[in-house]
Amino acid sequence: MPRPSHEGREGSRRHGEYRLGRLAWRDLPEVAALERAVFPEPLPLPALVRLRLHPLVTYLAARPAGGGPLAAYYGFEYLPDGHGAHVLANATHPDHRRRGLARALVGWGLELARERGVRWIVGEVRVSNTAQIRFLEVMGWETAGRIPRFFADGEDAWMVYRRLD
Repeated sequence: MPRPSHEGREGSRRHGEYRLGRLAWRDLPEVAALERAVFPEPLPLPALVRLRLHPLVTYLAARPAGGGPLAAYYGFEYLPDGHGAHVLANATHPDHRRRGLARALVGWGLELARERGVRWIVGEVRVSNTAQIRFLEVMGWETAGRIPRFFADGEDAWMVYRRLD
């Protein structure tokens, strides 16, 4: 599995045949389309714009190095206390799965959070999303408990977390 090269902590990185970087404004329609393709309850474009405007929100993205559509993205928000963060979303286009993009983006996000003094990060995952739970466990995340009817369609969520210190 290719490892990202560190061309710039805040700028961009390479991961095999992909370029990783901050999500640009022009990427938001592609994020909305990817959300519609992979999530049962996708965020609409206006909600993504509001999140992107928030100063405590970070979105990272992956695109083929030679250009092309968005391959994957990872979003999280720093909590106002400065010690925690919360995952907003993590998605990879089906055509680009199994190439380590999620691992590279989440890993970079955790690195950025740690550098800002964040000590822990939490998120919620549908109980039916066993692939995501396995992925997070491999990356050192733990399950804290089950949240009944967390999603609008009534599905429960697993609360997951990872300590960064």
